[in-house]
Amino acid sequence: MAKCLAVLDKLTIQYVKNKQYCLLPLHKKYRGNFEIIALLLEAIKKNNCSTMFPIARYTRTNYKQLKKYLSNLIEMGLIEINSENGKSSYRATEKGSNFLTQYYVLLGLLFDQVERQAEYSLANASILPSP
Repeated sequence: MAKCLAVLDKLTIQYVKNKQYCLLPLHKKYRGNFEIIALLLEAIKKNNCSTMFPIARYTRTNYKQLKKYLSNLIEMGLIEINSENGKSSYRATEKGSNFLTQYYVLLGLLFDQVERQAEYSLANASILPSP
């Protein structure tokens, strides 16, 4: 099981006993666009309506990157912007929530595959004779 968890750490996902998956941000040097988008949506959903600073802190992105991703997410319809008293806050749309759900489903499929491979490797390692 320890080998399985080490493999999962490389995938930057954490398996929780009740079959829910959550991201573990910044365990890799470089992150892909989908991982950053999922982190942004996760940050926005956790705070319900969020401003740029908490989102940037959660995703650990700089201002320039954050602005680029937020404008792309608004353009795609995954989030919407609310402007009140000169402050902009972001809220996930239904489409954004669906994207995040599907992303977790994909991570679940990857996790199950990696878990099966790790269990198979551990089972085969215990069958082989010691040198």
